[in-house]
Amino acid sequence: MFAEKWPTTVQALFQNNFMQQPRTFLIPKSSNRSLHLQHDRVPHFYDLLHCHEEIQLSLITAGRGMYTIAGQPGRFAEGDVYLLGSNVPHVFRNDQRWYDGQEQPVAEMYSVFFGKDGLLKSLSLPEFKGIRDLLELAQRGLRL
Repeated sequence: MFAEKWPTTVQALFQNNFMQQPRTFLIPKSSNRSLHLQHDRVPHFYDLLHCHEEIQLSLITAGRGMYTIAGQPGRFAEGDVYLLGSNVPHVFRNDQRWYDGQEQPVAEMYSVFFGKDGLLKSLSLPEFKGIRDLLELAQRGLRL
């Protein structure tokens, strides 16, 4: 069934990378901060499956390729926004032209990482129920 729905390159990427156990990352942040801002402007995004305890909100401003979020593959492009829950395995792998060296494309992403416990504690007021519900859905990853 997978072979009928996805082109060969997606199948190969899924089998070679997405089926692996995710690497666990520690997001660098100071102990007195509840969030970490990160701007990546790189030749290509980090392309190994990984996860981290922090909730991640990311905007892709340059780059195209394939992703997997919580085991679900898809395509990403400029302007996409993703909300990833705590410990959700994910990877954003740029298309081949970002790797072949014939061009100088750039991959760019702005991310905010929130400590799960601190954020949920901050959102305990009844007025934030919608945001708490959204964060619960993000445990499967969301493309916004």
